[in-house]
Amino acid sequence: MAACEISETVLERAAFEHGLLFFGATPASALSENEFDRLREWCRAGYAGSMEYMCRTPQVRSDPRKIEPRTATVLSFAIPYATPKKEALREGHGRVARYALGRDYHRVIRKRLDRLGRSLLQSKREHLWRPVADSFPLLERGFGASAGLGFVGKNTMLIRQRLGSFFFLGEVLTECTVQRGALPYLTLLSDKERGDPRADRGRCGSCTRCLSGCPTGAFVAPHVMDARKCISYLTIEKKEAFTEWESRALGEWVFGCDICQEVCPFNHRRLTEESFSVWEEFSGRTPPMLPLLPLFLLRDDEAFRHRFQGTPFMRPGRVGLLRNALSVLLNTGAELLLREAFDLLTDERDPVLRAAVSGARKRSALKNQ
Repeated sequence: MAACEISETVLERAAFEHGLLFFGATPASALSENEFDRLREWCRAGYAGSMEYMCRTPQVRSDPRKIEPRTATVLSFAIPYATPKKEALREGHGRVARYALGRDYHRVIRKRLDRLGRSLLQSKREHLWRPVADSFPLLERGFGASAGLGFVGKNTMLIRQRLGSFFFLGEVLTECTVQRGALPYLTLLSDKERGDPRADRGRCGSCTRCLSGCPTGAFVAPHVMDARKCISYLTIEKKEAFTEWESRALGEWVFGCDICQEVCPFNHRRLTEESFSVWEEFSGRTPPMLPLLPLFLLRDDEAFRHRFQGTPFMRPGRVGLLRNALSVLLNTGAELLLREAFDLLTDERDPVLRAAVSGARKRSALKNQ
C-alpha cells in the first residue's frame, strides 16, 4: 500500500469547508511515559470513582497504536459550543452545563470528521481514518495540547487563548502524515479569527480561581481532580443513590457543572461577548437550565428517550436525572414542587429512585422541623 501524505494546504482548506477552524496534528507517539504514569497514579488513588473504564490498561490511552497499530498521526480538533450568559435560577429549575444545550456531540463530531476524511482521501479510503470523539481510550487533552490547541489548565481542562475552554474535542486516528516542507507535523492555526497562534504558550500562572471556586473541593491539587467530589461526575457518571453529602453537593446543578470554567479568566470573553461561530447542532440559545417537575412525568425509559434522544441527557438516563432533580429541588427550597415529585414517584420501582425519595423525605423533614 502506498504511503499516505496530506499537504497542509489541502487539509486546511478541507477542514475549513467542514467548519473545523481549530485543529492541529501530532505523531501518535507524542505523549511521554509521564502521561501514562500520571493516569495510573490517579487511578490508584481512587480518584476515578466508579469510572473503571478510565483505569483499564491506562497505557493504551497514551498510545493509540496499541489499539490501531497503523496510526501514525493524531489530528486534534476543537469545536466551540454556545456559551449563553448565566442567569438567576428560575424556581423549579436546575442548572445544566452549557455543552448539554446542544445535540449529542459524540455522533455529530464523528460524522463531520468522517465527511472530512471522505473529501480528503476520496479513492484512497483503504488508509486508516478513524474519527473519535470521547469514544476511544485516548488522552484527548494531552494530544490536543501536543498538537498546539492549547494548554491543560489547573482545572484539568484544555484551554486556548481567546477561545477559552468551552469546546469539544474530536480526533482522527490516521496512518496519513501531514506534510509542510520538511516538517511532517505542525499546528495548523494562524489567522486572528481563529485566535492567538501562540495558544500553546498560555499558562495559568499563579491563578487558582478554579481550585478555590469549586464548591465541593474536588481539586486535590493543581491539575489533579478527585472525580468523586466533582458535580459533573456525580450528576452524570455516578449510577448509585447519593449519600446525603453528595445530594447537598449538587447545589443547583441537575446535569454537569461549569463553575471551574466560569471563574477562569480565559473564559471571560466567551461568557460576556460570544464571538465565535459554532455549529448549528451546538448553538443552544436558551439559558443553561432545565425545568424539573416535567421530568417526573416521564414514567418510563421509553418516555425519557422520546424526550431526550440525541442529547447528552441520555448519559445519566431517566433514573440518574430524576435522582439529581430531587436533590436540586430540595437544595433550592422548592418544597411544593418537591412534594409533587414525591407524589409522581409513589409507584416508582427503581431502587435508586426509591432510595433518593427516601433520602429527600428525611432531609426535608429535618429541614422543616
